[in-house]
Amino acid sequence: MIRTTVFAVLVLAVCFADPLVAGPLDDAKTAFGAGDYATAFALWQPLAEQGNAEAQDNVGRLFLTGRGVPENGPEAVRWLVKAADQGETRSQILLGLVYEAGWGVPEDEAEAARWFAKAALHGDLLAQTHLAGAYYEGRGVPQDFAEAAKWYRKLAELGDTSSQSRLADMYRDGRGVGQNYTEAARLYAEAADDGDDAAQYQLGLLYRDGRGVPQDNVQAHLWLSLAAASPNSVRESGAVRDLLAAGMTQDQIAEATRLLREWRVQKK
Repeated sequence: MIRTTVFAVLVLAVCFADPLVAGPLDDAKTAFGAGDYATAFALWQPLAEQGNAEAQDNVGRLFLTGRGVPENGPEAVRWLVKAADQGETRSQILLGLVYEAGWGVPEDEAEAARWFAKAALHGDLLAQTHLAGAYYEGRGVPQDFAEAAKWYRKLAELGDTSSQSRLADMYRDGRGVGQNYTEAARLYAEAADDGDDAAQYQLGLLYRDGRGVPQDNVQAHLWLSLAAASPNSVRESGAVRDLLAAGMTQDQIAEATRLLREWRVQKK
């Protein structure tokens, strides 16, 4: 069973043709696109046997999904490993997902982390995300907050809001990095402005408490209101905002409401 949309896209996609063997690979890709998986397999199989990494990757995917051939997890992994060992990043990340999900093979967090690490070193962003999470949670590798922070920082610098928020948590709590509320606030602000409700909630708390930012009930009310309005918000966001509002003046609440309205107009 395919566990996630990203997983599905990675599994179902096929590689583009290598110019050196473009003819057979293009023919296989055409057959695949037409839903003629048996012909695609017949064209890819000999190229895979000859050591072509793209063909090996595609043969592995056909065995993984049971298209053109009977579904066979161990055989899929055998071909994916051949491609991955030649540096095929697509195969490396797919192997990580296969072992993480236990799709066609027994779940193996250590093996998943090993393949994620290979793909992460090649710059694959999905692999870096999974590897950061593995180090943060200790899945398949010893828990290592400093190593997790290293990978989250790479992703945060590219604008990934989930990584910005997680790295902010780490600066707030001093996990894997020195405790730094100012840096936590900066990262929460970046993620919050992109609509991350958890970051909006945490930024509201920092403004309420004056940690990493000047104490500001108006800003706290703004960010807590945004968090509370999200369908996936932290459950207590609304209650925390309402408790804060009980100690604010009507002018402060009106200013927070104005800022909230302006933020929403700006983000339309």
